Amino acid sequence: MLTRDQVRSLMKEVMVQAPSIHEGKMRRRGGIEAARSVVAVLRKMINWGIRERLLKRADNPVSGMEDNLPKKRKKERVLSLEEAQVVWYAAGTLGYPFGPLYRLILLTGCRPGEWARCRQSYIDLRQSLLVIPAQAYKSDHVHVVPLVPVAVQILEHTLANYAGQQGDYVFSGTDGLSPASGWPKAQSRMIRAMTAVSGERDVVPWTPHDLRRTVATRIAEQLGVGGEQLIKRVLGHADGSVTAIYNRYGYVKEMREVLERWTEELTGGNLNAASVWHESEMVPYLIAEPTEEA
Repeated sequence: MLTRDQVRSLMKEVMVQAPSIHEGKMRRRGGIEAARSVVAVLRKMINWGIRERLLKRADNPVSGMEDNLPKKRKKERVLSLEEAQVVWYAAGTLGYPFGPLYRLILLTGCRPGEWARCRQSYIDLRQSLLVIPAQAYKSDHVHVVPLVPVAVQILEHTLANYAGQQGDYVFSGTDGLSPASGWPKAQSRMIRAMTAVSGERDVVPWTPHDLRRTVATRIAEQLGVGGEQLIKRVLGHADGSVTAIYNRYGYVKEMREVLERWTEELTGGNLNAASVWHESEMVPYLIAEPTEEA
């Protein structure tokens, strides 16, 4: 029978990082987050076994074992408006798929993975909406995102020039068969592009998910006290009320308005969506031209 001492030994073993070869690439496995995942999965498995009476025990030896791991650091990086603007312009130099991905995150506040896994069927250009079905959404409910005009332009350009022939993922490196991947490399390219755009030698570290937090913070500044409900709608946070279940398309007009105001702030009102050839990428891409002040 599994004991707590055995669980502790397993955690220590998993926490040791070691090189691993996967699909011909050298990667590291193990670490604190790996141990955290092992504990969570093992705890759920044993709870299920007890509940289904498949295990002849009443206690779960994994309960509370997360307390032996370092506390998870809360990520609270919010980019300043100036930083977000640099990201916007830098994204215009990255090309497909990550150039439009970074920009769409900034324009909608969606999670990076939601756009990376976006399928053509989720996009309604006629109504300027992104509709993520419940089975594909983190909170297991339909999430409706209004698309501001420049987001529609980016998606129109992407679908016209890069639509996959073998699958329907909008952003893909496999002709639509699988979603875009490779965020760490894309982030390295983004940081280099930011230094080129801003002229600064150093960029304070941030992650693609921090863009979502940044959008939420900037919208909160717009709305002030009492805007929490609308921010939740924009972010797609779960609302289990009966009204919310039957009002899946609610507040789209209000969400669109705050996202349009945020887009105006992000771009400085300068959205000359010109088709530009970047010699480094040789890919036509919609890019907002910086003003003289920028």
